[in-house]
Amino acid sequence: MRDRSRIDVDRFWDMRYWSSKFEVRPEELRKAVEVVGPSPYAVAQYLGRAR
Repeated sequence: MRDRSRIDVDRFWDMRYWSSKFEVRPEELRKAVEVVGPSPYAVAQYLGRAR
């Protein structure tokens, strides 16, 4: 079962899912997680894609 409460940049499927959801390259997603942590909400805000 996928845990959507956090983004695990070490898991291929998480990177694929969240990169697609936020419409960013995996490298951009990884950088966002490094800056704000694994919270999808925080990453969305950082990327300017809060919904």
